Amino acid sequence: MELSIGEYVLSGELRNTRRNGVFGWIEFAPDYGIRIELTGNFSGDLAGKTIRFSVPDDRVESRPQPGSFPDSVEKLADRQIGVVGEISLSTKQVPNVPPEVFAQLDVQERDRHSQTCECLHLEWFGQNGRVVADVVSPSVTILDSDAEQELDNDRANLDDGNFGLGFTEVHLENEADDAELLMEDDEDSEVDDPYGLFDESLDQSVAESLGTPPADNFETPESGPRNWEEVIPGIDPATKEMYEQWDEIFEGKKDEPISYLFDKPLKLPRPELVDKDEVAWPLVTAILAQLARLSVALDVCEHFSATDTYHLLMSEILPNAKVHPNLAASEMVQHYSTSDYCDVCDAEYSSEDEESIEPRPDGGSTD
Repeated sequence: MELSIGEYVLSGELRNTRRNGVFGWIEFAPDYGIRIELTGNFSGDLAGKTIRFSVPDDRVESRPQPGSFPDSVEKLADRQIGVVGEISLSTKQVPNVPPEVFAQLDVQERDRHSQTCECLHLEWFGQNGRVVADVVSPSVTILDSDAEQELDNDRANLDDGNFGLGFTEVHLENEADDAELLMEDDEDSEVDDPYGLFDESLDQSVAESLGTPPADNFETPESGPRNWEEVIPGIDPATKEMYEQWDEIFEGKKDEPISYLFDKPLKLPRPELVDKDEVAWPLVTAILAQLARLSVALDVCEHFSATDTYHLLMSEILPNAKVHPNLAASEMVQHYSTSDYCDVCDAEYSSEDEESIEPRPDGGSTD
């Protein structure tokens, strides 16, 4: 079942300036909308472009307010991950009578009671399943590369955490990222007291004076789950349940193989039998659509073809990846990236690291 949201779209901006990625936002009312982070590309003449769009002013005044939209809009995940179906500009026959009346007309009568209009067709497969937005008679601006570069410069001056719609990103890091963060924390801790000004037993002394255990003695996931009623006295049941679910997700002990959780079983050919992009892409779309329902995203770098992506999914991700069954309910997203398996990306990262090291006059190097 699809979610049709086109009549509620107010404005938006979508970018396909990096191959294999579509990013941007869609608003349903001022400061009320969704963030778009999809794998895939625009279709036809829009491929590789940035598009801005909005509906005519006469449709803005009669627009519902947040909280009064239908469930098809209200229940959309704030941050839409998944895979592009089709994003294109085309023409469409638009009824000039109520939809329920139009549905009962025969073909000839429908021609008399409709008109041809330009339509921006947006389709993707995300956490909420298939989403379709046919935005009728929009004002559309297609930005060229120079205009997009200027736009990128403007974005670079904004706070990275501010998406312009009041949304904040919740990102579930993978184990490798967690390890890297822990290493960074260790490095920071080494310089907390570079001059030895504080007694090493200060934490213990403060804890004893307050009647609380030092931080090192707090329970860890290995020693058992936290009792949130003790951590936050008077916590309400809904918040307590949410925190306990987050603990489960980050602990990882209840994760299940991704392929076990798919809504529908997929019949997928062996990777060696798929060697053409036109064959691989529909298969990739089917897999990423299922992953999105579990709140799992695959970020595909610009160097990977559809065939490369299918082979990676079949050989590495589907056989090995696990996820918590209720991850989607937490509104967090678990990411995998082809750049972790891409030789070109690895070479680019290595080159950037080398350029960041400046030579010293004595022949050494400094960061």
